[in-house]
Amino acid sequence: MKKVLVYILAAVMVFSIAGCGSSSEETEAAGTEISAEAGESQMGESLMPGSEEASAVAEGEQAEEGEAAEGEADGEAAEGEAVEGEAAEGESQTSAESAEEAGETVEAVESQTGEEPDQEEGETAESGEEGEEGEEGAESQASDGKLVVAASSTLRTIMDEQFIPQFNEKYPNIVVEMVYDSSENLQNQIESGAAFDLIFIGGKKYMSALQEEGMVIEGSVHALMTNELAFVVPRDSRLGIITVADLEKARSVAIGDPIYLPVGEYTIDTLKEQELWEGVKEKEVYLAASVEELLGMLIDGTADCGFVYQNDAVLEAEKIHIVEGFAPTTYRLGILTSTGRQETATEFIDFMSSDEVLAQLVANGFTLPES
Repeated sequence: MKKVLVYILAAVMVFSIAGCGSSSEETEAAGTEISAEAGESQMGESLMPGSEEASAVAEGEQAEEGEAAEGEADGEAAEGEAVEGEAAEGESQTSAESAEEAGETVEAVESQTGEEPDQEEGETAESGEEGEEGEEGAESQASDGKLVVAASSTLRTIMDEQFIPQFNEKYPNIVVEMVYDSSENLQNQIESGAAFDLIFIGGKKYMSALQEEGMVIEGSVHALMTNELAFVVPRDSRLGIITVADLEKARSVAIGDPIYLPVGEYTIDTLKEQELWEGVKEKEVYLAASVEELLGMLIDGTADCGFVYQNDAVLEAEKIHIVEGFAPTTYRLGILTSTGRQETATEFIDFMSSDEVLAQLVANGFTLPES
């Protein structure tokens, strides 16, 4: 029984001790909970609206929240700018790469196709120009274009007043430009490279010299007419001059100035050959600078006699008298090798050698050379 009581007492003590420990723990927990509530109450009171500490804390929290928000916004903006920068760089790089690729493509295309077509186009253009020039040349050769004819001064009147107008009427598409000078001067101009198509001069030696130098197309020279040196006197002369031998009866003589007129040079050469020049020099000699001046001296009686080409004397047959003709000279027409219009030039020669033109030459005091 005693043992039983002992066990009961021991159990009671154990339970008591256990209960106290539990109460102590509960008490400590309750105290902790109360302390926490008290702390919260005090904090709550200290953070009540309207209190300075609460406002400071609130402002601090708001500032921190604002700074955090701004930080986040700045971060997002920075991230946005970075993204945009990367995008822009990507686009720029893409554009540059595209432009570079496009440039390389263009260069490749130009190198492969551009130059050769340009060259081909240039060759085609050159061929076209050559073709056009060839066509123009063909048209020029086919009665179209321009001719420059170098002719002796003594031919000026008959060519300008008769034959050139007639040629233009027959060939309206061909423009003929006449250049007049002495036969010797024309020869010198041609030898110096003058751009003539035809040469029409008197005196065999000048044409022969050009032929020997290869400046006249072989086989193109035609001897068209012959002119004579005419010894003339005024129509109303009373000196009794009927032949060249009667020169001694004259006191004055009119001749062409050899510096300006081929007929002047030809007259002096002829008189020397006829051994008449020494007698003429002793008289009063008038030198004329033009055919018109020379004829005028004979028409108005300034000179007692004179020497002119027969064709010029014929033009003034009513006012001057032809005493005698002598020392004929032949006029030859030929095509120069420098011409680019050979067929057109040939048409001009065909016209000048036609029966119609030859008949007019005879009517104007020229004679036709023997065949």
